[in-house]
Formats: sequence, structure tokens, C-alpha cells
Amino acid sequence: MKFQKKALSICVAIITSLTVLFSFNACTATTDEPPESSAEGTKFTYARLTDNYAEEKTRLSLYNEEDITDRLKALNQELNSQFNYYELSFQALQSLSYFDGDNRFVKVYNRKGDQIKNQQITIDGQECYVTSLYTLQTNKNLFDNQLSSLEKGESFDASDYLLSDSKAVPVILGWNYLEYADIGDVFHLNYLEKNMDFCVQGFFTKGLSIKLNNSVICLDDYICMPSLDMEDATVPGDEDHLFQVRQYLQKNQGYIQLADDIDQELVESQLAALCSSFDLDYSLLGTLYQMNILCGE
Repeated sequence: MKFQKKALSICVAIITSLTVLFSFNACTATTDEPPESSAEGTKFTYARLTDNYAEEKTRLSLYNEEDITDRLKALNQELNSQFNYYELSFQALQSLSYFDGDNRFVKVYNRKGDQIKNQQITIDGQECYVTSLYTLQTNKNLFDNQLSSLEKGESFDASDYLLSDSKAVPVILGWNYLEYADIGDVFHLNYLEKNMDFCVQGFFTKGLSIKLNNSVICLDDYICMPSLDMEDATVPGDEDHLFQVRQYLQKNQGYIQLADDIDQELVESQLAALCSSFDLDYSLLGTLYQMNILCGE
């Protein structure tokens, strides 16, 4: 399917939990050692943020707070300015037109290999076919420092991270998309229940992977998009209010680089002060992460 060399029509998406889960494709290896063909970079230790709004009632209440988008954005700005902060999430882009492309691009959600592929639903009287695609979102700090190894095309620039009504969102595709898509192709997909255009502007080198502890996430089958920022303020009832809240809840579950074990206590103290100032409830997960990039061939 040259990804069909045409736009993929979308209506709305079935959105999974906003808690970031790591789902791995057929290119993934779980091992104590990197693949022999990979060059392993410098390892750093990271603490990951999580919000404490897991209960449905609590999250719905948060959505209805008048200034919630302003506070979430302010926290995100502070995270990016005060820390070496990596935004890394795996929220799937979704197609609702019939997907006849390579199965390797369709996201696997669990160890049993379950996928959302061409599941039929009816929206406004129209039959749609839901398919979730492997996707990752990164902020500029993570992409520029770790993921800018391209086979061809252009990396993201600063303006690409700001959502614009006048241009498509740029994406970098994994190596295995080279036979299905070209630079300049535009696809209409759905992200967090918002229909958007995405334009291909580059392809990763073969085998580029992210290693988190003992799990290796190979990006050959992934769509990489910027972790988007939005300038417009919203209040409950606005068209994009829910989209912005979901987006910033996701952006604020990133990774803070730690210098050493003592640094974690300082980060926890700083995070507590930030959350108090913005009346938000976040904490650090107990698990620490080793993150580095495998360069592939």
C-alpha cells in the first residue's frame, strides 16, 4: 500500500487510557544487551512523572475546571525550563478508513498480540474502520539530542512543535515506511479525537531504537510526531478544550534526567513546589529508567 499514496480519511478515534503504556512491535527485543549491530550511547537515569487523576470522577472534575489548560501549560513550561525534561509518549494515531497496509504498522496493545485493525463502527451514520498505528510523540529536547538520525528528509524545527491551523503537522516515519510513502505525502488521521493533517518530512535511519531499561523500542514501524504545544487558552465548552487538556496531561508525564541518586530528592521537592503553585497533583513513579538510543546499522 504506498500508504496508499493518498490521504487516509478519519472521523473520530477510539481513545485509549492517557496513561502512557509501552507497546512493542515485532522489531522489539527485550534483552539485557543491545543488538550486536547497534551502537549504544551514553546512559542516563530518568525519573518519570505521573498525574494522580486516574479515577474517572477525579479526571472529569479536572476537565471542568475553568483555568485548567492555563495551569497545565504553565507546569509544562516550568518542567521544560527547570529540568532536562524529555516528553515521550506513545498515543496512537488512528485511521478510520479501511486499512489494507502492512500489518507491522498496526499497534499491538498487549502480550497476546491484540490489535485495533479495521474494527467497524458507525459515526453519524457513516461506516468507519478503526485502525491504530504505532506512533510516538517527542518534545524538541528529546528529538534534537537523541532522535535526529535521519535516512533522508528534514528534522523538526522549533515552529513544528506549535499546532497551527494553516499547516499540516510534520512527521518523521520509520525506515519500513520508505517503500510506502514519500516526503511531502499528506495523511488525514485522528489524534486524541481531533482530525488533523500530517505531512511526511523525513525518515529515520534503519534500526534506530529507544532503550528503556531492558526494553528496546525499534522505530522502524513508527510515526514520530512533535509533542504539540497550543497557544490559545480554552475554557470548558470550547471546541478544543478537551483536546488541550488531554494533550497537556500527556505532555506532563515525561522523564526528568537525574545527575545521581541524591538528585531524585531535589527533583521531588521541586516538583512538589511546582504542583502546589499550580494546584495540580503529580508525583514521580517509584521506578527509575535508564534511557539511551541504539543507532541501528
